[in-house]
Amino acid sequence: MCGIIGYMGKEDCIPQLLHALKIVEYRGYDSAGISCLDHGKLITIKTKGKIAKLETLLQHHPYHATIGIGHTRWATHGKPSTRNAHPHTYGHWSIIHNGIIENAHILKQECPEPFSSQTDSEVIAHLLEKNNHLRGIDCFRKVISQLQGTYAIAGLHEGEESMYVAKYKNPLYIAQNNESIMISSDLAVFYGKFYSYYCLEDHEIAMIQENSITFYNQQGKSIAKQSLTLQNVPQTISKGIYPYYMEKEIHEIPYVTQSTWQQFVEDENLLHNIPWQNYTCIHFIACGTAYHAGQMGAIYFEKYAHIPCKSSIASEFLYENTLFFPKTLYILISQSGETADTLSCCEKIKSHQCDTLAIVNVPHSRLSQIATYVLHTLCGPEMSVASTKVYTAQLTLLYLLATHIHIEQSIPIEQVQSILAFTDSITPIPSSFLPKIVSYKKILFVGKGEDYITAKEASLKFKEITYTHCLALPCGELKHGSLALIDADSLVIVICTKPNMIDKINTCMEEIKARNGHIWLVTNENKKKFAPFDAILSYPNWSTPLSAVTSIIPLQLLAYQTAVAKGLNPDQPRNLAKSVTVE
Repeated sequence: MCGIIGYMGKEDCIPQLLHALKIVEYRGYDSAGISCLDHGKLITIKTKGKIAKLETLLQHHPYHATIGIGHTRWATHGKPSTRNAHPHTYGHWSIIHNGIIENAHILKQECPEPFSSQTDSEVIAHLLEKNNHLRGIDCFRKVISQLQGTYAIAGLHEGEESMYVAKYKNPLYIAQNNESIMISSDLAVFYGKFYSYYCLEDHEIAMIQENSITFYNQQGKSIAKQSLTLQNVPQTISKGIYPYYMEKEIHEIPYVTQSTWQQFVEDENLLHNIPWQNYTCIHFIACGTAYHAGQMGAIYFEKYAHIPCKSSIASEFLYENTLFFPKTLYILISQSGETADTLSCCEKIKSHQCDTLAIVNVPHSRLSQIATYVLHTLCGPEMSVASTKVYTAQLTLLYLLATHIHIEQSIPIEQVQSILAFTDSITPIPSSFLPKIVSYKKILFVGKGEDYITAKEASLKFKEITYTHCLALPCGELKHGSLALIDADSLVIVICTKPNMIDKINTCMEEIKARNGHIWLVTNENKKKFAPFDAILSYPNWSTPLSAVTSIIPLQLLAYQTAVAKGLNPDQPRNLAKSVTVE
């Protein structure tokens, strides 16, 4: 999860590091810090809290170094605190780390000096100092070889104008231009400054010196690497006119939905390159929001492609006694392409000689490298922790796949154009709704079929950014236990986008009203067809089978505006991070 940054160049490194850390802050914001070499001397400044606090601290330390590393943390080992913050500096070494060192407790026994933090990461700095008699690259490589687990690591050595980096399973990239070299755990840091970059592979090490990068394999032999072209990203990494990224990204839904669809209009071979005729079953695997997209994808594939489907949560799939079949295509969905559980699932599936299809938003991510086939959602960077535009792009892509697998025809351009029709319909939730929803002690989201999946995604969004306990249920399940929760303090948000479900939904609504529960209805159907309700949330009026794309928008906005009304930052919910790179 943690964000890793490094800079070496002609300019003062501190402003460069701070700017980059703000871009990757969504990867963790429990604490932050930097280390730099000021005239060869190691300087480390770190603090509990967000980048803004670190920035204030650095105003009182006028260092002018040209080489440094920075880190923003999502806590795994040890609670958020200044002493647990990175970088960890010990002796002549300072390091930053993203991942889990699984054998840290064993390695710590080899280090005689006491540890100042509760983290697994600090042992790396101690081991480097223990082997400091070796030259820099040999010392770094020896310590890396002792580590078990996952890692992206960058280190500075006092008295040496060099930076050392290594990775295993967690992402780490390096970019270079005429003025500087940067490292980052996220390509977004490079946009606007670099035209190409290097993707560090597992077990590779790089030594960065002035104007040069030397790559080494696991055996310590120098290797040549080919640079990759940095994708052109139309969406800027700024909030623009919006106070938060989440609101901006919700308003980008029409554009990214069209972009994701348009790529297949322009090159239908992207669909035909996958041998769909070889598969008799589809198994979707993902986590969180992507898992909900997978569940919706299973509905689409069974409905339109008539292929039996299954969906699994990645962290559960890993430990199930799964029977693997060559005629099953395993579709793994991840915004970042670096979700640890999903990556482990992909590797497990590959070990059974089965095919995988990765649906990712980040080109050259780890998942896109190891999957058999890859399709991209063209969303650009998504900076808010709560995924919004990527979820709708995932649904769009899955619908497109399901409806065109066995149909030899061109994708109708009018469907692409109609996506933009709801652009101006994305309007805020009326402010009168917000005091009411904040006052409810119990909130339930219910729906049927596709609308139940929407209810689950809406519930997830609401709980993760408003910190409100809520549930999502199929409407028919209320009477099998959860109806006991309903009273005058309860709000039930009922979702109905399918006309053939209205009668069943009405039965559910009558049951809620009989227990004095309050109902907010999400629909574009004629409201006169429904049993009594208290309020209605309309969504963009786009007549399409892809109602799941449009009906989720008012629910995303409801969660967003409720969080803001409660004085919370919807972009950075507590205890969470955007990219989950540890199991």
